[in-house]
Amino acid sequence: MSQTFYYNGTNITGFEVIISPEWRVEERINNVSSMRCKIVDDNGQTIECGKECYFYDDFLNLLHAGILTDIDDDEEIHDILYYDCTIEDFTKIANQPKAKIVYENKSINYIVKDLRTRYLNNSTDSNYDFGVTEGTIETDLPVLNYIAFNYLTLSECFNKLCDFGNYIWNIDKNKKLNFYSIGYVINATGFDRNTTVFDNFKRKRSMQNYRNYQIVKGSPYVADLRVNEIPTPPGDGNIKTYTTKYKIAEAPKIEVSSNSGATWIESSVGVLGIDSDSDFDFLWTYNSQQFSQNDSGIALNYAGGDRIRISYKPLIPLLIIYKNSGEIANRGTYEHYVENKLLQNKYDALKYAKTLIEKYAEISDNITFDLYEHTYNPMEQIIVNDSLRNIVNETFLVESCTWQPIDDETIIYSYKILDGAELGGWEEFLKNLIKPEKITLDDNEIVIDLKEDSDIHSHAGEYDITIYDDLLYPADDLYPADTLYPNNSSSSADGVTD
Repeated sequence: MSQTFYYNGTNITGFEVIISPEWRVEERINNVSSMRCKIVDDNGQTIECGKECYFYDDFLNLLHAGILTDIDDDEEIHDILYYDCTIEDFTKIANQPKAKIVYENKSINYIVKDLRTRYLNNSTDSNYDFGVTEGTIETDLPVLNYIAFNYLTLSECFNKLCDFGNYIWNIDKNKKLNFYSIGYVINATGFDRNTTVFDNFKRKRSMQNYRNYQIVKGSPYVADLRVNEIPTPPGDGNIKTYTTKYKIAEAPKIEVSSNSGATWIESSVGVLGIDSDSDFDFLWTYNSQQFSQNDSGIALNYAGGDRIRISYKPLIPLLIIYKNSGEIANRGTYEHYVENKLLQNKYDALKYAKTLIEKYAEISDNITFDLYEHTYNPMEQIIVNDSLRNIVNETFLVESCTWQPIDDETIIYSYKILDGAELGGWEEFLKNLIKPEKITLDDNEIVIDLKEDSDIHSHAGEYDITIYDDLLYPADDLYPADTLYPNNSSSSADGVTD
């Protein structure tokens, strides 16, 4: 078996050039695939890192292509250089440019295509023209309300988008960007014990990443306008600082009354630390629950008929709880917590929590086996039947394929495939993301509780969502008057009257 090797656009193979028969290719989902080979004779070329390389078999089928990233040269024979090379696939390119952009109300497929055009194939800016063309990009993906990429590599951007669903991506050996959900590409050739020629079939079952009760905390988001909230405590003729139920996100409207609320007059409002105290009646600060009257103003006195109210948009952190009740009933509760600062509204946070539960609310299976032909590719799904293990028409994802010659005529392909519960394994970054962390709750966090009604992951209708926006605040009926501290009488952050 002979191979053809192109280095930086030049075919350096020939009668005097030998590619070591110990070459090896490893392909993995959402990870840079690599090839290891040895160039015994460079045919006069200067071998350098950063050059594009293409590797063909004797039928001129492209075996592997990518960037030469590592070279170890030595003299196995005196005065003759041997090059041990690592060629990483074109997914490596996505680690080079950094995105500086915000998207609002854009679909995931729009974002993927726009990132490619801006940073991987920009014909008007040579700094971002890497020649990456569009491959298979799934259409009609969900719309994200908001996502910001602040100097993130394109790899990091695509990985973050993968958080919002069972998505996978790569830049293949033809320099095409592919991004789609698991199951979008299904190999027509299934694996069947009775018809497939294979060796070394092994299965491993584990609940290492199992969870059925997922807690997700996002960043604070700006909720709906709260109208005419009565701050606390009531004025006593001395105090000038008032407390709101939630942190203030935008400039509030503050009104005062001197006749027990019969008439209201809007006050002037400035920003504490920026505006002059003498120019405004009240001063406020972003992300604070307090605002204050200016030093020269006369303190309000509730007993004398003075009243104050505030209308503002609150800044509220999200806490999402997503359950699989069927799995909880079967195995007990396995809680897991993760914090993702990119989640800045409850709709995206719900998608994220749902995705994590769907990935990990099953006992995971992963299977390895060897074939003697390149039947499957990473990112494809296949149907598996194995009567010996009672696997009947189960769908698995091809996570990786490692292939190398075992003699001059034969290549062996070693596959690893994953079932739905093991799909988190194909993203190395996600393993770090989902590490258990300490849960820190503020007094005014929103909790959205989704209750799973079935032990399967497809449901008719909508989930029941409960929004707890009064955490750690006493109920109104525990207090005989709105003037008592803390006051809890106002419209909720999501427009529901308490």
